[in-house]
Amino acid sequence: MKTIDIRHKINFHKGDTRGSILIKLNDECHNGNADFSITMDAQEKFKGRWRDSFGGCCHDFILKIHPELKIFVDLHLSDSNGAPMHAVANGYFHAWNMEKSEADRQKIIMKYLRCTQKEYKELTKVKDKKYFQYTIERLGLPARWKEEVQKAIAELEKLSGKTWDAGYDWKRSNYVFLTQEEKREIEEKIASGYYSTKAMKKREYLQRKKVLQKKITYIKEEARKESKDILKNAKVEIWAIKKIENLKKKNKTFIVDYDNVIYYSHTNELNFNWRGNYPQVTKENYILFCSHVTEQDLKLLPKNIKITFSQNLQKLLIWDSRTKKYM
Repeated sequence: MKTIDIRHKINFHKGDTRGSILIKLNDECHNGNADFSITMDAQEKFKGRWRDSFGGCCHDFILKIHPELKIFVDLHLSDSNGAPMHAVANGYFHAWNMEKSEADRQKIIMKYLRCTQKEYKELTKVKDKKYFQYTIERLGLPARWKEEVQKAIAELEKLSGKTWDAGYDWKRSNYVFLTQEEKREIEEKIASGYYSTKAMKKREYLQRKKVLQKKITYIKEEARKESKDILKNAKVEIWAIKKIENLKKKNKTFIVDYDNVIYYSHTNELNFNWRGNYPQVTKENYILFCSHVTEQDLKLLPKNIKITFSQNLQKLLIWDSRTKKYM
């Protein structure tokens, strides 16, 4: 009887380590396609007692004790057609991941796509995702993956005593082939010289120029916003200093250190006692200041500004310019 769920467990006991290796080909994740998996669980002896120690995708350990299982290790997370998980997307990412050295990228791709060094060179001739997939198909990698997986399925059938249902209609695959139209489009580009060294360098230059211009525009815009905020802050704080000086002239009991008054543009608040280690403005003098804010003053100040009073860096009072009341 055919099945779409084959599992085989291999127990091992080596010195003070024992455990099991589990090989699976099924749709355990219920995502519409079957994939290979080879994992393990191990225990180690400690003071005469066995305890859980390590497990998961310990492929180096698995190959050390069972090198004949390499065919399954190579296909780990590949689907029943032999295609690696997200073959094109992941492959393209690893091929052009500039955080890795050329040697590392080559090693990763050769292992991930199960290709040769010569094929890696072909895959990375052009930095273009569609061309990358076109090259995968031109090199015949999917057909080779299919051959590899058929050998692995035959081996797993032998180990498990079960028969894989090769005719089962899965909803999805790790690899979706280019359409004839997509192939034709790429071939037309190749014929037109679109992928020539000169053309690619020109596109890279224009793209780099576009990115740089975007960055420059962003920096200028941020500087403009910052300049605007600086001018706004300066305007409010200069007004506050002049207001404080005028009140000092009229009222000798009005004592306010304007270095302890600051305007926060992001909250639109003029704050008294923002510094805890400076001479503190009293609540009475804060209220006196707010009572002398005129309609003419408000025309000069940012709309809906609030004047706040703090003690020990805790906000206690807020004067709202809209209602002329404390909150």
